[in-house]
Amino acid sequence: METPETSNEEPVAGRNQATVNDNGVNLRSEASTAGDVVTTLSQGEVVTVLGDSQEADGFVWWPVRLDDGTKGGWSTTISTSPSRQQAKSSRT
Repeated sequence: METPETSNEEPVAGRNQATVNDNGVNLRSEASTAGDVVTTLSQGEVVTVLGDSQEADGFVWWPVRLDDGTKGGWSTTISTSPSRQQAKSSRT
């Protein structure tokens, strides 16, 4: 898989893959820090953006699915390029 080039674009539902920016990032069942943890993501893991972002609990949340299609949920720490972070926090 090619590494995406640096971009100023935000993820677009169904079209963009995104990269997790940190280790130990929780993928949650809902766009909230109160949501159940579905799984924990590692830095460099690739996810697919499924829809528009939502703001909650002081974070911007993105609905995503794992690259292998097995699990979906909400994450704050993703980027469309290795140098661009979409979240206010590195771990949520």
